[in-house]
Amino acid sequence: MLGAMTGVNPQLDAHIAIGKHNGLTDAQIAEILAIAREAAIPPQASPFPVGQENTAYAQYFVGKSYLAPLTKDKRLNTPVFNVTFEPGCRNNWHKHTGGQMLIVVGGVGYYQERGQKARRLVPGDVVEIPPDVEHWHGAAPDSRFSHLAVECNPQTNRNTWLEAVSDADYQAATRPDVP
Repeated sequence: MLGAMTGVNPQLDAHIAIGKHNGLTDAQIAEILAIAREAAIPPQASPFPVGQENTAYAQYFVGKSYLAPLTKDKRLNTPVFNVTFEPGCRNNWHKHTGGQMLIVVGGVGYYQERGQKARRLVPGDVVEIPPDVEHWHGAAPDSRFSHLAVECNPQTNRNTWLEAVSDADYQAATRPDVP
């Protein structure tokens, strides 16, 4: 199960080296790691509901995502949604005029601001996105990913959706060596 855990890369690398020494191929190791990750991250990897398939915003995503509104009383002025991404799913580049906060609750994902390196996200991470900062976020290639999306300044906050994150840019951002 090391293949499904975070923070254990030295131990995982040692076990992979032993496997290779004993005749496992890179393809076999990749398959074993994929199975371990899939088994360790169930479809609902967070205590929050996955929600319905996100068809209303599907045009702004590469891959399949789900959306579950968590707050209903608009008088609270704090819209919160659980957003769940299938492996490899990410949203387009976009920005919010009022900012956004992401609270990671399941799986492994990535967040990237335009012109910056991507940041790997795991449960417990919080991302504070200032107003008008172009960014994207989504799942790792081999993991589902869930975060709470908190809409800041909802009275004036508007999204501007931009171009899709290309496969090449996504692959570069989610390389295993990205911290």
